[in-house]
Amino acid sequence: MSARLSVREFAKRAGCDEKQVRRALEKGLISKGDDGLLDAEQVGGAWRKPNRRGVEKLSAQPVRTTANVRTPRRRADNSAAAPNVRTDETPEEAAERIVAQAGLLSLKDALELKENYLARHQQLSYDLKAGTVVLIEEVTKTVGAEYAGVRKKLLAIPAERAPAVHRLKTVAEVEALLRSVIVEALEGLTRDGSPSA
Repeated sequence: MSARLSVREFAKRAGCDEKQVRRALEKGLISKGDDGLLDAEQVGGAWRKPNRRGVEKLSAQPVRTTANVRTPRRRADNSAAAPNVRTDETPEEAAERIVAQAGLLSLKDALELKENYLARHQQLSYDLKAGTVVLIEEVTKTVGAEYAGVRKKLLAIPAERAPAVHRLKTVAEVEALLRSVIVEALEGLTRDGSPSA
């Protein structure tokens, strides 16, 4: 059986004001027993919204990076692997399904999860600005432009070099000319910048 607490002790353990506990009692978010005391298991429940003072305390804490932010412990019933978005549902439907399966986190775990997300987001923003991470769309666009330039050069070889090939007298001369033209076109892949430059 869990401990029974007075309103004052309950508020102290929950890290909030007694008024907040009394308001939660009035709204029916938490309940007293027949003895007039509160069950200690309700302390970490989802009944409490952070007040301004609690938010100020959190914002006054030092910024945590991804190196020192730990993932919140999941409850035993949520130990299964994180579900993925299925092909037959929208992201909104997937979010509703995942939330329904996972249940609600305690205030402490939710705040820890939020801090973890914000720290990772800050780290990603820093890495993007520093150039250690690039967006996949930018890489795809750049590589596509380079390959398109090389393809254009390779396809232009017959029209541009046909007269020169026609004047050559031996197979070795034709081979040497074609090799030099193809090597020139392929060097566009190893150069910085556009291959068409």
